[in-house]
Amino acid sequence: MGPGYTLIDTPTEPPHGAIREAARAELTIGIGVNDLDHSLTTATDMGATVVMPATDNGFVKKAQITDPAGFVLTLIETSKAPE
Repeated sequence: MGPGYTLIDTPTEPPHGAIREAARAELTIGIGVNDLDHSLTTATDMGATVVMPATDNGFVKKAQITDPAGFVLTLIETSKAPE
């Protein structure tokens, strides 16, 4: 998916993920959400801080927050189900 970034997928069910090159060991949890903008508003209302605003990288629309304890979470907008 680009330099230093490899997607990891399991044959039938989650977990799915990615491995990327980094200067130090780290783990970031990705959470699928239906509405990224709404999720960012809710998260900040609950004390989170946006560290990467909503970004469409051509593959997914995502953002990163830190929760009140300082943990980084990636919010990834998933396809919305037809109504």
